[in-house]
Amino acid sequence: MESGNRNDYQGDVTILYGHHIRGKRMYSSLSGYKNPSYYETYPYMYLYTPGQTFRVELFAGQILDGATGRFPLIFADETERTAWIREVLAVTTFDSGRRPADGERIVALCTCSYEYQDARYVVYGILRELEEE
Repeated sequence: MESGNRNDYQGDVTILYGHHIRGKRMYSSLSGYKNPSYYETYPYMYLYTPGQTFRVELFAGQILDGATGRFPLIFADETERTAWIREVLAVTTFDSGRRPADGERIVALCTCSYEYQDARYVVYGILRELEEE
């Protein structure tokens, strides 16, 4: 998790980093979202924490430069949030038809990518709390 994030997932954007290890281990499956048909098959994922389970409804995937790409953790206001979401959706690798509503929390799963030196691939999702069964 990004060091500036709260560990209770209550910030605007929570960033989770993981290594892209070949052989479908760790975050390697994230690269599947570069292909729109992969999203059609897997439009959401689950995030399990010791105290809670979340459903992550994916809405965008982005290749960005690891040296210059930016991840906001907290938005100053809804105007800034809307502009950032618009930027992400303009370059997404799949069309989810989803867009986070005002105030909805976002999780970003980030891993290395191989398009160019220091490339990263990020999959963004809307964090939904699930009730205990």
